[in-house]
Amino acid sequence: MAELAKYHFLVVDDIATMRQVAASQLRALGVGGIHQAANGVEALQLLGRHRIDLILCDWHMPVMDGLQLLSEMRKDAKLSEIPLVLVTAEVARDRVEQAVKQGVSDLLVKPYTAKRLEDKILAALRRTSPQQNVLTVKESSDKQKSTILVVDDTPENLRLIAHLFEDQYRVRVADNGKKALAICTADVPPDLVLLDVMMPGMDGFEVARQMREHPNSEMIPVIFVTALADDQARRRGYDLGAVDFVSKPLDPDILRIRVGNFIRYVEMHKQRQHEYDTMLANARMWKGIERLLREDIRKPVAETSQLIRQLSGTGNLTSQQQELIAKLEIGSSQSLDAIANAANLFEQDKVTEITGIVMPAS
Repeated sequence: MAELAKYHFLVVDDIATMRQVAASQLRALGVGGIHQAANGVEALQLLGRHRIDLILCDWHMPVMDGLQLLSEMRKDAKLSEIPLVLVTAEVARDRVEQAVKQGVSDLLVKPYTAKRLEDKILAALRRTSPQQNVLTVKESSDKQKSTILVVDDTPENLRLIAHLFEDQYRVRVADNGKKALAICTADVPPDLVLLDVMMPGMDGFEVARQMREHPNSEMIPVIFVTALADDQARRRGYDLGAVDFVSKPLDPDILRIRVGNFIRYVEMHKQRQHEYDTMLANARMWKGIERLLREDIRKPVAETSQLIRQLSGTGNLTSQQQELIAKLEIGSSQSLDAIANAANLFEQDKVTEITGIVMPAS
């Protein structure tokens, strides 16, 4: 994207592989300059030396995590306006609320697609860009069937498993590890992988290992479907992040149940991104109302109040005119006080006290 060429981004993550992959994704989107830091302390040092237009930051890091970096930036006048997008897999709701209150620009839930990354950074830039019409954000479409990838080098097994799930989910198939890895690390990865272990070339264990090194696939649940039943194989699989093992020959009913359980988890994970987006949208809405009260409404009322005071000092006024001006002075003063009180309540998240409206729970 040509409009991103003028921007300089900072990627912050304590895992070097993840930094490099995120940097590659940003380059593919056309970002002009990309810096990298392993934690919040290094990020602050880079911010002191380089112009940075947006920060893509992992939440959980040693030394200084993403939330601490956000807090330090928002206290610094020179850094407070730089957009910061926090990337996370699992965060408690109260921690997300802290990030929202401290001014996080956006939250990106792992695993994320390249399209969602693009949407988030464009939205963050659009909110700070003087040319907001240049940067446009398209709505992402997550409202579709969950996708299952079936990986097996035996055509009969591929057909059998695909047939079990094709009425409920979008099913993709791969007959070797290389194809499977390409699908898993693509811009729109599958939601769950049913992965055979014993395949020629790249076996299932190696596919899982490489999946964990890419942000598009590192969090995808993997169910190993295998004839291996020894404890050593299972330990190796679980070390690589497998969520389950299903033994061959397959029991279709058991496989359906297990897949259904994990797809429900996947749907809950997708819902978390929606909840975070709603929390941010609510926060921005109430902030906008507060700004409207303080600037767009208060200013004309204050100017009117000033004119009334000037009129009150004018000579040759009748007693009726003086009485009317006195009432206007009282009214404008009360209006200014009410506007200030309302703005303060919005700032303190006490909107129900003045509107009777409960902020939606996201």
